[in-house]
Amino acid sequence: MVVARIGEPALPALARMLGEPTARRQAAEVLTRMGSKGAPAVLELASVLRADAPAEDKRAALEALHAIGQRAAPAAPAVLACMQAPQADLRAAAMRTLRYMFDYPRQKGARTSLPEVLAEPKDETPAVREAAIAALKDENALVREAAAAV
Repeated sequence: MVVARIGEPALPALARMLGEPTARRQAAEVLTRMGSKGAPAVLELASVLRADAPAEDKRAALEALHAIGQRAAPAAPAVLACMQAPQADLRAAAMRTLRYMFDYPRQKGARTSLPEVLAEPKDETPAVREAAIAALKDENALVREAAAAV
């Protein structure tokens, strides 16, 4: 998409689009394609998660935050709130997004470690449990890698 290739100059317009119910999903999809370059729109993406928005819009916002990665850390409380969504696929998307945010600094009540985050939901849905297991495997691999470097 042309807007994603424009990059940073398109961010103000994309951030405004996230506030428009008829355009927010498309804006989130463009931010997903931009990856970490979409980080300046993190707070607007978090607003979509907090809004009374359709699940499809929230899922698109979660995908954009996932693509942004650890720079999306300020949105972690909103992502955590999605773990209470009635839709299992939305909860699983939130878990996958959290995989890339587990070492963010403590801010606004956010957790400081992935195990603390994963201990919170008691979700029996297979997709959510699989996402949690994958997240823990990722963390364990990082711990082993760090221990080997010492």
